[in-house]
Amino acid sequence: MDEPFDLPPGLYETIIDAGLEAALHKYGQRVVSEAIDNADFPYVISRYVAERFENSLLKTKGERERFLLTDRVLEVINGGNSADKPIALKDGRAQLLTEIKVFDNSVKTVRPDTPLTDAALLTNAEYDPSIQTELKKEFRSADRVDALIAFIKWTGIRTIAEELAYLKARGVPIRIITTTYMGATDRRALDRLVRDYGAQIKINYNTKSTRLHAKAWLIHRNTGYHTAFVGSSNLSAAAMQDGLEWNVRLAKNNTPAVFEKFETTFDSYWASPSFEIYDPDRDAAKLDRALQDGRGFEQKSDAEIDFTALDIRPYPYQQIMLDDLEYERAMGCHKNLVVAATGTGKTVVAALDYKALRERMASELGRPPRTLFVAHRNEILNQSMRTFRDVVKSRQIIWSTSDGYSLAQLNDATLNRYDNIAFASIQSLRPDVLNEIPRDFFDIIII
Repeated sequence: MDEPFDLPPGLYETIIDAGLEAALHKYGQRVVSEAIDNADFPYVISRYVAERFENSLLKTKGERERFLLTDRVLEVINGGNSADKPIALKDGRAQLLTEIKVFDNSVKTVRPDTPLTDAALLTNAEYDPSIQTELKKEFRSADRVDALIAFIKWTGIRTIAEELAYLKARGVPIRIITTTYMGATDRRALDRLVRDYGAQIKINYNTKSTRLHAKAWLIHRNTGYHTAFVGSSNLSAAAMQDGLEWNVRLAKNNTPAVFEKFETTFDSYWASPSFEIYDPDRDAAKLDRALQDGRGFEQKSDAEIDFTALDIRPYPYQQIMLDDLEYERAMGCHKNLVVAATGTGKTVVAALDYKALRERMASELGRPPRTLFVAHRNEILNQSMRTFRDVVKSRQIIWSTSDGYSLAQLNDATLNRYDNIAFASIQSLRPDVLNEIPRDFFDIIII
């Protein structure tokens, strides 16, 4: 039988002090160690000392005793000069510098919920700050903003519009790198970033060889307290507010090497000829063509049009509506009207009803039913498309006239690439367009 381990076998990365060395004797040749590289020595030792010092402070009771311990440690660091008091006191208490205001009468700058020297994981959970709320607060103290974002949507710009305007008013430079991959970016979002907020944007148009998936923000501050976000959120309303996203917030003070690589990599992209500066007046047509090509690109395996992993279930009153619709169809009535108060989830009912119809008709037709969803505003189209993706669990549900698609170009093969469902505004249903669509082309129409 193997002897019990006080220290479980596995990987470690800690300094061997006298206490640990004694504990390791019984493991003999199972112990693997290596000399600390001289270049790494200051970082490794300072981390070790900081951990030991923190543990000592936690064990020390009383503010005065903790300060005296700190004073003794810093006195040693200062070469034994006891006259050099390293920490200034106010009313007997140590102080933390939090801001130097521009003017005497300036109001305090809004601070992020996460301290400038801390790291955090943001998941858009109900009781945690979302990446939207944190970015809005981060922007209030930014002196430069760099962003690397795969998809930029009009709805995403609206979530931080006020703070973008604030950056513009303060003359804060904004640099953004994006792509036309999948055609998911909205051109009008880029136009607004450039025209209304003074952002510099560079675009990678060659998405068949270079597929940019990164989503990251770097907030520069002249004080040196830089912060960054790296994670899964594109710049869309869902990703910024309540989507199931994971984003890590980093601080330069505790991850300097990561920041150095972030800045170096971003600057290399910015300087690369693969990323071209975007001027709306000059490049709008070029961008439109690239986005259209991106939407027609058939390889969907890497698509980042997400849906919630949670099952969408009807409320009891919604289930009654669904049961009534099923009953009417069983009675031969296939043109049905659902009337319900605003906010009761008619779109969810439509999506759940569509899902049930889709499953039944797919077995009959040998394919998902060709479906047209019509609404009078693009915002409703986009929200509805998201709801249908969440219910059906399909990343291919992305065809909408709000993103520049035209019903006049729609055919069986094209619609099949997008899971056989199209979202169209009333304004797009012009007579000349409708005349080109066979009357029996769509199996289901939802208005």
